[in-house]
Amino acid sequence: MLGPAQKALIHIYKDAAGLFDVEYRAILQQCAGVESCADRRFSQAAFDQVMAHIEGVLFRRVRQGLVASPLGRSKRILRETHWRDKCPPPGQANIRQLCTIKDRWGALLKQLPHECRTLDYLLGIAAKSSGHDVPDLETISESAAAHLLDALDDRLGQFVPRPQEQRIPF
Repeated sequence: MLGPAQKALIHIYKDAAGLFDVEYRAILQQCAGVESCADRRFSQAAFDQVMAHIEGVLFRRVRQGLVASPLGRSKRILRETHWRDKCPPPGQANIRQLCTIKDRWGALLKQLPHECRTLDYLLGIAAKSSGHDVPDLETISESAAAHLLDALDDRLGQFVPRPQEQRIPF
């Protein structure tokens, strides 16, 4: 489910592109399988796809002279290909997954022995958790990234100190 800031951002881009409600709802249905950005089934990955699609429409209409360029006028519209750059090819890990992997790997590095602090070790975790060879993180699949995140969470969980049991005196 999307947060209020994400819902507002969709509408900022929609308005900048001059989309009619019918066009907007068709994009939501096509990219996210929902009819409203308030739908609880609206995922983060679908949000990226919707934003990329609306961004494409917006800047195509800017080039055609149908709408004014929002660049420099809107603090929320950053550059012409911001959202399209975030959307990987189908089946490939998205930017959120890759950033989360980087963060969790960084946290795990502090706990690992020095000889295990290598990219090969991380790729080994990815291969073992997904059941497939993972040659590099740039081309890791969406499902392999999800498995890797779970594996990193499991390993990080091993290093979290557990609360001491308190004995209740009788």
